[in-house]
Amino acid sequence: MRARKAGAKIVAIDPIKTPTATHADQHIQLRPGTDAALALAMMHVIIRDDLHNKNFIAKHSLGFDQLAERVKEYPPEKAAEITGIDAHVIEKLAHDYASTRPAVIRFLVGMERYSNGHNSVRAVSCLPPLIDAWRERGGGLSTFMLFGFFNAFDYSVMLPPADAPPRGRSEHLAQLGKSLTDPAMEPPIKWMMVYNANPVVTAANQNRTIEGLMRDDLFTVVHEQFMTDTARYADIIIPATTQFEHLELMPSWGTRYVTLNEPAIEPQGESLANTEVFRRLSTRMGFTDECLHRSDEERVRMMLDSGHSSIKGITYESLQRDGWAALDIGEHSPLRDGKFTTPSGKCEFYSQAYADAGQDPLPTYEAIDEHDYASTTVAPLHLITAKTSHFLNSEYVNLRHRGTMKHEPEVEINPFDADERDIRDGDLVTMFNRYGEVQVRASVSDVTTQGVVSMPFNWWPETTANGQSANALTPDGLSRRDIGSNAFDAHVEIQKAR
Repeated sequence: MRARKAGAKIVAIDPIKTPTATHADQHIQLRPGTDAALALAMMHVIIRDDLHNKNFIAKHSLGFDQLAERVKEYPPEKAAEITGIDAHVIEKLAHDYASTRPAVIRFLVGMERYSNGHNSVRAVSCLPPLIDAWRERGGGLSTFMLFGFFNAFDYSVMLPPADAPPRGRSEHLAQLGKSLTDPAMEPPIKWMMVYNANPVVTAANQNRTIEGLMRDDLFTVVHEQFMTDTARYADIIIPATTQFEHLELMPSWGTRYVTLNEPAIEPQGESLANTEVFRRLSTRMGFTDECLHRSDEERVRMMLDSGHSSIKGITYESLQRDGWAALDIGEHSPLRDGKFTTPSGKCEFYSQAYADAGQDPLPTYEAIDEHDYASTTVAPLHLITAKTSHFLNSEYVNLRHRGTMKHEPEVEINPFDADERDIRDGDLVTMFNRYGEVQVRASVSDVTTQGVVSMPFNWWPETTANGQSANALTPDGLSRRDIGSNAFDAHVEIQKAR
């Protein structure tokens, strides 16, 4: 809001009319999963109209000529058909972006949750180097956190080298239900500990996750502060401390500050911090590695002694005195002079690594996967399950406050789709597909466009009329590069509850 008052133009590109979109100068409400097509059309306009930075491209990029040929396939008119955004809006957006300095693109954790998500991230990430957006402070590309500075707290550089043990098997959290129920899983998972998570709510294909948790031969331990939906399926529940009760060094989400969280009270009852649980497990299991038994204060002191330039002068004692400190990140224009973290050290519009892996080496648009319920008369509505309420996992769901005043979720449905189904605002409706069904109240509004419905995924199942929440309707596959979840591919049908 301060930026807008100072003259900045804010454009929100989102299928949902979020609070941010409501307060932006412009909301471009594209169809779900079509971000790559919009980005490619913007590149088409920027290159066609000679708005790109030739000097930066020549010095710090590879594959521009191939990119220029690729984006010819995506004129604004074609992107308009894909995205649902008028071609003139796309033209103006491209011109505004290329001619405004500084210009920054900030994306979070939405557009990659489709089967084509990696393509969207890749295409959008090609826009800043095209116009040398890093030239000015504040320009470029911004993700969620200052990830590059977390290595300031990596104290492994101070430890003597040692032979690393063999890495254990890893499973994708988006496919937890599949991992727990797949008869071909070898060896099968027989023991699971859950901490800092509530997968019955947050993992896709909720019913499959529950099916796995109900196995008689699965021993489940949940370390929690509240009786979450996941904790209800535990064999043993270990009470967890809150931030009032344990010591922790806390980088912030999206800013350059670090805080020392000191306990205000002793751990209540039998509650334990995560680190104390693992120290005790290590002792009982006979593990003697020193790193498994360090106290929380020892760990914090080692992190602050890493020698990284960004935390120079920040000590345990100074944080005790002041509570917080700012990392020294300088001007933080990491790509002003190129130096990309790619094999070539340049921005790779054409990626040889992608080509070698059998992937398209250039940014492209691919439609989301056609699941067996998608784009049919059985499930014609695209379901978006974002985290739009002010709670998650154990946090705040059981408290009545401004984020959960009604204390029940709603599904946002466009007036056109509601009228077609004789649904009125406030009606109890059933939303369903082959994965499950959810009964909630309908909120008829322009929050979504025709053909799209929205329900936050983080409401606990106990808050709905039939005890299932949004992830009862989401697929548990992965994106085409087997990296992210495809939960936002979900399609559903809605009807009045009988």
